[in-house]
Amino acid sequence: MLPGMNTYFDTRITCLEHAELISRVWWLIRLRWAFGFGVTAIGAFCAYEPTIMARAPLIMGLGLGIIAYNCGFLAFGRWLVHRHPSVYAQRAQLAACVQIILDLIFLTLVLHGAGGIENPFFIFYVFHMVIATLLLPARDVFGLAGLAIFLFAGMAFGEMKGWWSHACLFDCQSQ
Repeated sequence: MLPGMNTYFDTRITCLEHAELISRVWWLIRLRWAFGFGVTAIGAFCAYEPTIMARAPLIMGLGLGIIAYNCGFLAFGRWLVHRHPSVYAQRAQLAACVQIILDLIFLTLVLHGAGGIENPFFIFYVFHMVIATLLLPARDVFGLAGLAIFLFAGMAFGEMKGWWSHACLFDCQSQ
């Protein structure tokens, strides 16, 4: 091999890894639109369906919150890419990690407002971990998995102890 050739290939691989990570971060932002609008629509549906006892205003507000912070990530990402592309490439993992943390917090709040541990959509924690494995190193994925477990267990424990009121999905009196 020629002198300096390893540096060339290492730099090229690093650039390709950054480009792939950046494209996946943008994919995560596009995917979050479905999450935000879906949560808002579910909240609106719950408001007009008398058999569902979920906290519709809370769920709609959380859906709008998801849309709002996604707009913030989109605007900040576009600004950073145009002004400081090298900084964005270096910080793409941090951006993905922060986005997933916010998603996990909002998912926990949505579940709390819509049945807590009764809600079958707790499976979305798994989807977030799959997405994290696509974007982040294993150390960060394990940290996020621990956070997801902590958030879900904290929600369940808080509802069990009566610290937070439990919202039934359906009529709890008939059980």
